[in-house]
Amino acid sequence: MSNATLFLAIQQGGGAIGIRASMPAFGDRLTNDEIAGLVGYIRGFCAVSEPQPDPSTLPSVHR
Repeated sequence: MSNATLFLAIQQGGGAIGIRASMPAFGDRLTNDEIAGLVGYIRGFCAVSEPQPDPSTLPSVHR
């Protein structure tokens, strides 16, 4: 999940990104800066800052 998608999920709720609609939106309680800070905090638990694409799904390049 990209940072932008995570931001959107927090701001508008799970239904905005096609996951559980039971995840509430926090955009009416948190500022954009607070949500961005939360995304950064959550990413702090990850080994990489954004997920890396699966190489098998990338188009092949012929040289």
